Amino acid sequence: MVSDLCESLEDVLLFLREFDRVWKSNVMKAIFPHSSKGRIEELERLFSKLEKRDEIKRTFCDWASIGVWNVADILEFLLTSRLTMYIAKCIDANDREGIKQAQKYLLYFINYLLLTNIHPPSEAHKDHEPFHSASVNFPRTYKDAQDNMRSVIANHYANIIFNNSILKNKIEQVLGYGISSPEDLSCKLKEICLPEKTPPFLIKNTGLAKELFVWQKLVLNNIGFVVPTLLYQRIFKGLSVFLSKGNKIIMVTAPDFLIIRGGRVMGVEVGRERPFFRTRKAELVTTFSGACAIPTTQVNVRIGNLMIEPLIDKWFDFGFKCNRCYRSFIMCNGFIEREIEGSLQFEKMQPKDLTCVNICGENVMRECPDAVIAAKIKNYKSGRANKKIVHLKCLYEDEKEIPRDEIEKIVPLYPIVEGLSTLVEGLS
Repeated sequence: MVSDLCESLEDVLLFLREFDRVWKSNVMKAIFPHSSKGRIEELERLFSKLEKRDEIKRTFCDWASIGVWNVADILEFLLTSRLTMYIAKCIDANDREGIKQAQKYLLYFINYLLLTNIHPPSEAHKDHEPFHSASVNFPRTYKDAQDNMRSVIANHYANIIFNNSILKNKIEQVLGYGISSPEDLSCKLKEICLPEKTPPFLIKNTGLAKELFVWQKLVLNNIGFVVPTLLYQRIFKGLSVFLSKGNKIIMVTAPDFLIIRGGRVMGVEVGRERPFFRTRKAELVTTFSGACAIPTTQVNVRIGNLMIEPLIDKWFDFGFKCNRCYRSFIMCNGFIEREIEGSLQFEKMQPKDLTCVNICGENVMRECPDAVIAAKIKNYKSGRANKKIVHLKCLYEDEKEIPRDEIEKIVPLYPIVEGLSTLVEGLS
């Protein structure tokens, strides 16, 4: 999956390097008169004299924020802009299967983002308490598991960076001092690049998953023409006034999408206020709307199932995880197939029908890695059973004896876009 994107980017980099090389080659220079042979080299000397060149270059790729900004932006470009071009090609060719495959590709990648996310530990979810016995050969609590995940990533990159003098020099500039050993570097990477708040060495997993899922829902539904502005972190006007007079100019953060319908435009920002991460979504919406006179709303992606609402009194944020396996709940194949095929989507079904048995059948349900149940599982700290939402596959053998009347409580968790109906109403 990621290998597809890496292979594509490697091809792009190879082409770009060779493009530059051939234009500087003696064979190419031989075509031009002597007076113009070295024009590219002259231009590069001007580049090299720019005092702010290194600062500018760091905005393209900065190890201090490489995953959460640079990599996430590249992924958004490939999975929205380039994927849009493929879908447009399929529309021209009347290739419905190509469009379905593109949508599946996107949803599968969203699942990848969820499976490679590391959540901060939560007291409310009992992440500090063990739901495994002392006999297991892996961390018994999610708190320990997520800490180990950060250590593994830090160790991996530390060994790669320490043995590459160019990368080592870049990281030393980020850290502000020399690195003495891979172990020293690993500790610093974990502290600086893998903290619980917005770790630069993750790829904005949950936020990116939400943005891509909302984009997919917007283009599937006939709401309006969707313009992703995900890559435009800031927009401004009057730059010449600032340069000539030093007057402060208006600069605002753009929302994630603009929806155009019937001559009207509405901005859409994805996500919610999260004090832990110091997000400022409401301020963004208010500022953009006021500065641009474009109505702007917020949407969020939540995951849950109406069938378990009597047991669980709320839907959870996209990326909600299983207490037993420490993995986020992802979109199951049943959800993806119905979403893409245009058959009855989960969110349009009656609550009583939103069960794994009804959707896929009991045999498929028992083998499905994404079937979910609200079950009482043993808390090995208190000795009591706590009701938790877990994968059916994550139950221990002595917990898997489920009465026939409880089978209907085994369900798929699926995402919804909160606020989508408000958006539709506003543009109708």
